[in-house]
Amino acid sequence: MRTICLTLPETPERTERAKAHFKERGIEVEWYWGFHGGLCGLTNRHTLKHFMPGDDHPWVDDKAVGIWMSMIGLLSACLLLPEEYFLLLEVDAEFPENWRERFELAMYQVPKGFDLLYIGNGSTLGGHREPIAPGSTVYKVEKCTCTHAYVVAKKSIPTILLHLRHFWTAVDLALQNDCFHYLKVFAVLPRIVEQHGWTMPE
Repeated sequence: MRTICLTLPETPERTERAKAHFKERGIEVEWYWGFHGGLCGLTNRHTLKHFMPGDDHPWVDDKAVGIWMSMIGLLSACLLLPEEYFLLLEVDAEFPENWRERFELAMYQVPKGFDLLYIGNGSTLGGHREPIAPGSTVYKVEKCTCTHAYVVAKKSIPTILLHLRHFWTAVDLALQNDCFHYLKVFAVLPRIVEQHGWTMPE
């Protein structure tokens, strides 16, 4: 599967660490240079009060805007490519030694016509989740955070781009809250891919 990793030229040490890790795990990766929010001068005037009256917390800072714009750019680029599915990564994605076996099993099990398959996730808590079959590690989920490792079907990208129009929170939460109810979303539990330096619930 065509695999693309989002990174920044301003953080070469993170990119080099990821390159070494992916090579060690036998993963062929292409690289997409995203936007550094601070360097590009990106900012956001929205606070949560635009969508949650009474809450003035400025969730979307320049870093978050950079990540948001980078994701939109990467997904838009995927629309121009011939493949029907893409494995999209962030530079801190960490794969276990047995990742390929688990990934291939998940791709075999996930229902045809799926839109998103999270092989890394921050949390699926707070929403209904159930395995697609007894003993399966693939779950149909209503909630799922983090975008460090997921498979996206190209057919779903126009829908995602259409609804990711309001910069009101971190992009993974906006994807969950604004897009999921239009999509067929699944997650592998326990997750296959971790995030470097993070310990997350599932």
